[in-house]
Formats: sequence, structure tokens, C-alpha cells
Amino acid sequence: MRFLFLFLLLPAAAWCQVATFGVKGGVLFGQPADDFGHLKIHSEHWTVGPTVEFHLPARFSLELGALYTGYNTKYDTNFSFLSPVPLLNFRLEGHGDTRAWDFPAAIKYRFHSQGFTPFVLGGVNYRRESSDVRVTCTADDGSSCGASITYLANYSTSQDRIGPTFGGGLEWRFGRLRAAPEFRYTHLNRTGANQYNLLFGLSF
Repeated sequence: MRFLFLFLLLPAAAWCQVATFGVKGGVLFGQPADDFGHLKIHSEHWTVGPTVEFHLPARFSLELGALYTGYNTKYDTNFSFLSPVPLLNFRLEGHGDTRAWDFPAAIKYRFHSQGFTPFVLGGVNYRRESSDVRVTCTADDGSSCGASITYLANYSTSQDRIGPTFGGGLEWRFGRLRAAPEFRYTHLNRTGANQYNLLFGLSF
């Protein structure tokens, strides 16, 4: 019976040697894939989620992740025109609440080193995001007693993005625990959608 129990544990032990599990979190810089009515980032932009890494020969590995991101966006502008009616002033405001999931898949290579272990990675990132958007347009004739008209619109939208991702960092071990700060660059399929991530990962 004891030998049977040990035999059943062998696949689990082999799996632990092949795969490591962890979590990553950090902050994001730059404009992400959001382009709903020229809305721009207006709040702290962070990300966090689980990761799994499959170790391959020759210091290569395959890293998969599911990173959640939440942020607010805002657009605010004023414009006016004279014709065909007297001077009208318009104020357009937009607010968005965006939730996104990034699913990166990257090949990682660790360099041979004592102490800290530098690494580089490259792969592809798929993003699924959705937004609740509120748009307000106010028009008036610019006088103190003039009429004012306000138009309000609320809508939800979602979109998928995909693009290459590259990065690098340092890794060190505390027993079975691995800690790794890294910098990652992602370009999603929209002009100007460059995203820079400063991440910190823990795995075991």
C-alpha cells in the first residue's frame, strides 16, 4: 500500500518540477487600447492577476497570465460656431469606467548568473475590455439669460485587442519562493496604443 501511495505521488512531484504558480501586480503607463470617443486615462492605472510558468530545457520557459486592469477615463472640450444661428457655445464631457483582462503568453529565457538571475521574454498579449461610457453635451448662446440645452447619453461597449509584448527583469530566490521585478512593453493593434508595465511577481 505504501508503494502504491508513493507511485501516485510521482506525477504530482514531476508536475511541481515542471510548473510554477504565482501572482503578478504593478502599474501601467501610457495609453492602453481604450479609444472610446477620445477618452484619456484619468485615474490610477494598475493590474494584478495569477500566472503559471512551464519550465522547458536550456533555461527556457513558457509563461501564461491573466491580469485584470481597471481605470477611469475622461474627455472634456469646448467649441463654438456662429452660423447659421447666433453664437452657440458647446461643452462636451465624457466619462468612462473600463475593465480589462490581459492574457499574455510569452517565452522567457533566463541567463546563467550567480545571485540575481536576469531574464528576457517575448510573446503575444490578448486583451478583452469593456467600458460603461457617459457623454454629456451642453449648448447655450453665451448670454447670462440665454437658453441652455443638455443632451445625455449612456452606453456600454467592448472590444478585443492583440499585439506583441516584450520585457525583461531580475529574479532571485528565497528557498522555494521566487521574486521578480520586471519591465514589460506591449503594443496593441491600434495606432499609439503603447503600454508600459512595471510589474512585480511572486511564484513558488
